Amino acid sequence: PTKVTMATSATDDGELVNNKHLENLVQETLPLSEIVYCFAYGSGVFSQALTVPQNSSNSENPTNNNLIDLIVVVRDSRKFHHENYTKNPSHYWTPPRWMFPAGTAKDYKDHDALVSWFTSWQQPQQQQIRSTLTGLIPLKIRGGDPGVYFNVTDSIKYGVVQVEDFMQDLSDWKYMYLAGRAQKPILPLLDLNKERHVNQRQQIINAQEQINLPAALSAALLFLSRAPGKDGKSVQSCSDLQLFSTIAELSYRGDYRMQMAAEDPKKVQRLVQSAGQLKRFQSLYQPAVKHLLSNGFSMEIGNNNRGDQNKRLWTWDSSLQSQSILESNLPPSLSKSSYNINQSNNAGSVPPFADWLSLQIANRVRTSAKAQSIKGIVTAGPSTALRYAARKLSKGGSVWSKLLFRGHT
Repeated sequence: PTKVTMATSATDDGELVNNKHLENLVQETLPLSEIVYCFAYGSGVFSQALTVPQNSSNSENPTNNNLIDLIVVVRDSRKFHHENYTKNPSHYWTPPRWMFPAGTAKDYKDHDALVSWFTSWQQPQQQQIRSTLTGLIPLKIRGGDPGVYFNVTDSIKYGVVQVEDFMQDLSDWKYMYLAGRAQKPILPLLDLNKERHVNQRQQIINAQEQINLPAALSAALLFLSRAPGKDGKSVQSCSDLQLFSTIAELSYRGDYRMQMAAEDPKKVQRLVQSAGQLKRFQSLYQPAVKHLLSNGFSMEIGNNNRGDQNKRLWTWDSSLQSQSILESNLPPSLSKSSYNINQSNNAGSVPPFADWLSLQIANRVRTSAKAQSIKGIVTAGPSTALRYAARKLSKGGSVWSKLLFRGHT
């Protein structure tokens, strides 16, 4: 596979690699037949440097030493990994169980697969087991697992996910894992494999633009809304920076990497305030704004008093009617109806809706991060995991923490 030549410095808008280069990279590296949708993200694609002094290097702001992160959404995971292992065996620590013909193993989402894999690997014939492709690695190890299988090479880290799992996350925040990643600026490779799986790819785009992004915007506005004052006015306001920081932070609520100092404490700040990021957020959420307005939500976006075109002022009505519109744009399992059912089934006190929503999001983030972490230990292999940990070490946290949290950038 072709090794990526990273940009030595970011462009004025913080872009480190262009779309066409990434498309060529994926075409040369991965089998294409099962790929429905693919996007790049992270500090290897967009600079996350908060400041870049001229003629000097900033150790806190590396711009040319990060892996390129990719999410590859596939139609059939079993078939994709079969083809990918044939083409790129070095990407895998041990042969994945999808190499088996259909019907020779239990369903790949079976939790027992992990136990089976450990049992097989401890047998004396482990080298023979490995060479004859009898290692068992599950795509999913528990109900809260988002189903992303990460491989790490010298230049890229790519996560492979079944299209159904990706759609469930986008449309209902079932895992708040990839949906959370897609709530921040990404680089979709829309020309990649564009002649195949057209309908499924369009369904993903629709779910992103009509469900995931409007839901993220609605949740952030609910969290930023305050109760009407004594004068009864319900007009709220915030800056671009406040709004997009709240959106970027959604998928880190409950993420115990933050609590264990295993993630850069300035992660949200870098995601929003690095070069070009505010403009990318503005562009990303423009369709979501139109979506809310078309539903009757009252909101205005204008310049702030300082005249900074990059930091606009958002003003909206937080009356009960407006809040109801925001609530109606949340995923079904996090809607006001779900909240009301929770209230009726709970004999104890139930927090206000916004607090309940925050807790629900945090629980999903926590569960999915733990599930992916456990699987990451199994699928990475010790040498790859250590190399990846070394890359992440400068961003904060212990090496052990980095081994555990592989794959969620």
